[in-house]
Amino acid sequence: MNNFIRMAIYIRCAVEEICNQVELLRDYVSKQENAVLVKVYVDRGHGKQKFEEMMGAATAGNIDCVVAKDITRFSRHLPDTIRDVYTLKQSNVDVVFLENSIDTRDRDAELKIAIFSSITEEQSRKMRERIKHGCECSMQRKESIGSADTKG
Repeated sequence: MNNFIRMAIYIRCAVEEICNQVELLRDYVSKQENAVLVKVYVDRGHGKQKFEEMMGAATAGNIDCVVAKDITRFSRHLPDTIRDVYTLKQSNVDVVFLENSIDTRDRDAELKIAIFSSITEEQSRKMRERIKHGCECSMQRKESIGSADTKG
């Protein structure tokens, strides 16, 4: 019988953030008793290809626990986060979000996930509103938005 906890790390971020997250998450895994790191999955920007690969490996029984920096690495939308965590739990895969102090092995994990996901979703909505408002104001003032290449 395998006594090791097969852990995977998931990172979704800009290129410059990867090293910091890998170090933080590897350190966490190394401190877990009977844990072995099986793979580091990294998506850059908005892509989710490695996330889907990780979900496939987890649901196939190749991973026991997924570790991510925080809940926003999975998704900024509450239904997606809950669905993905539920899918992993149904496959007996635990999830740890370090910065949110969420570990799905804890009794209060579902409540914490709902709270943090709701806060994140609201922050994302407010950011979209501020950006839209800023663009509308710039358009009214006939200002250029973004980097315009006027050299043709």
